[in-house]
Amino acid sequence: PHGSVAWIASRDADFDLTLRASGGAGIKAPSFFESYGTSSFALGNPDLEPERARTYDGGFDLRFRESFRLQATYFRHQYLDQIAYRIVSFSPFIGTYENLGETRARGVEFSSEWRPTASFRLVSNYTFQDSEIVASTSTDPLLGVSKELLRRPRHQGSVTAEATFARGTFAATLLRAGRRADSDFLGIGLEENAGFTRVDLRAAFRLSAQVRLLAALENAGNTDYQEVLGFAGLPRRLRVSVAFDRAR
Repeated sequence: PHGSVAWIASRDADFDLTLRASGGAGIKAPSFFESYGTSSFALGNPDLEPERARTYDGGFDLRFRESFRLQATYFRHQYLDQIAYRIVSFSPFIGTYENLGETRARGVEFSSEWRPTASFRLVSNYTFQDSEIVASTSTDPLLGVSKELLRRPRHQGSVTAEATFARGTFAATLLRAGRRADSDFLGIGLEENAGFTRVDLRAAFRLSAQVRLLAALENAGNTDYQEVLGFAGLPRRLRVSVAFDRAR
């Protein structure tokens, strides 16, 4: 079941305000691999129970004229029998899946768009998330009570500036992800992944009514980072492509 409600508190040419809230419950069955996998790295557990979730959120949408928009949302998610990966042995290496008793995640999300002129806009997003294992029967120390859920940064946000010209568009995005709990899954004691900052650049130029030239410079600062502990992010890279639009 799921339900939502919204109330338009104000609506006119210069100012819109909408209040909203929703809540629901759902289940997610374990995958075939999680239940019946045969590799030592991920040995299946046929006794897994489905994950159960209860989610609640509330917030508002605000518009001021056509130049500024703001969205804010508070969320709270509760998970029962969440499926987690557990290391059984390091030598030989054996891992499997199990149900945790109860976990939760709560926080706030903000997004905004500021458009001072028709050819320029600034878009930003920010999420604060506090996650915790509330009840656990696992023997893995990483999955004990009061531990953070893996790979969920407490702070994450981005800012994008986009400018449009007669025949082209240029955009730059600054992304910041904070520290988060993680694991090397090798038994050497690494349980945290440092935060990182990355800059991406994009451009599009219209060569004709049906042809556009697209370019993207990702990780322009050549930042060393790992979104997942032990797996290095790609270095600076340039992609160029051509898009053909259907004639109208």
